[in-house]
Amino acid sequence: MTQYIGIIEIRNLLSDRRLYISSDDTFSDCAKIRFQLDLGTYPLKSLQDDYNETGLELFIIHKVETLGAPAEKQLAIARWNSSCPQGSLYC
Repeated sequence: MTQYIGIIEIRNLLSDRRLYISSDDTFSDCAKIRFQLDLGTYPLKSLQDDYNETGLELFIIHKVETLGAPAEKQLAIARWNSSCPQGSLYC
């Protein structure tokens, strides 16, 4: 199976808060994130709390950008995170 390097967005549709993650395999990582959130084990507590309160129906977990090489991940994640306040991952 082809692996797709890219950026994943986890978005709370109710509050429009979002988290961007760089990934070497966006397909597998989207499934892994969903699994962790469903189990209540996602490491970012504020995101997990929102997910527990609002539920799956109000969250989107998807690839927002496909990259050509792993070296592009650092610049791409910085570009996506620039929309968040300084120091905030889940904004």
